[in-house]
Amino acid sequence: MEYFTLNNGLKMPVLGFGTSQIPENEVEEALNSALEAGFRHIDCSPIYKNEQGIGRCLKSWIDSGKIKRESLFITNKLPTQGNRASCVEKYLRNSLKAMELDYFDLYLIHFPFGIPEFEGEKYLKDENGFALMDTKTDHLEIWKVLEEMVNKGLIKSIGLSNFNKQQIQRVVDNSTIRPSCLQIELHLYFQQTDLVDFCESNDIKVVAFSPLGSRGRKFEHFKNKELIDDPVLSGISKKHNKSPAQVLLRWITQRGIGAVPKSSNLERLKENFDIFNFKLTNEEMELLKSLDIGFRFFYFGHLKGWVFNIHFIELKVFFLFFFRIEGHPEYPFRE
Repeated sequence: MEYFTLNNGLKMPVLGFGTSQIPENEVEEALNSALEAGFRHIDCSPIYKNEQGIGRCLKSWIDSGKIKRESLFITNKLPTQGNRASCVEKYLRNSLKAMELDYFDLYLIHFPFGIPEFEGEKYLKDENGFALMDTKTDHLEIWKVLEEMVNKGLIKSIGLSNFNKQQIQRVVDNSTIRPSCLQIELHLYFQQTDLVDFCESNDIKVVAFSPLGSRGRKFEHFKNKELIDDPVLSGISKKHNKSPAQVLLRWITQRGIGAVPKSSNLERLKENFDIFNFKLTNEEMELLKSLDIGFRFFYFGHLKGWVFNIHFIELKVFFLFFFRIEGHPEYPFRE
């Protein structure tokens, strides 16, 4: 494993295990496989609804002596319904309790927009079934409380997720503890070079979610092919005797960017982990860079042609809920 050093001196494994869309009844087995494969950076969120399963698996490994807590790097996130200063500590402690941990290595504001609190599974919706928004979201007030949580020892590092440059700059300009990390969608077809450069200039490490595109989802725009079917990518992978997924992950990490691919298959997890024994040439890096088309797989807003061309049925609850969130004053993806 290779490591990045965050701006507070903490070391973060460049590769993490993503846990989104892994059901509670499957996540223990998946995480066990990830730990066996060598992953030590685990990326979590309460909206993934599998924190307790993750906690049980981690506790089993720690209690058995197979692993020490300090060798793990656990990322968690403040959910949208907790995006207000008065809620930060409650949701943080809820996640720590669910995962049977004393602290998180990294805690992110998951989305810049906020929604009202709700109980159980019942999201608060309007008469059309769309999201009710909390338009008073105040990043600076939230950030102050996150800084207090660092001082209490409940978090080691704090950062952001799905924020744009203007929102990040506002936090940077008004923080005592600077953001150490930004997690964003980033892959071959959506490289976000300008945002990455901005973060590097502010000593903020970028971590890519969906670094392999969105495996298993095929898109009409790509003639029903997955990102890993790209012919240029295939040619490079054959030269290195590596899989297209391995080349994609190596390309990202060679850019100085972290990645949190997800899989529940042990062999694929081992494959994803096995990327540190080769390097791409400068020519190959540039060739892959040229494939950027600005295609975002995860888009929150109105249907806008092929930009929102995802498996809407598969994620209908989540995306229907956020279908009109672009009306929020902190919606980050405005053109």
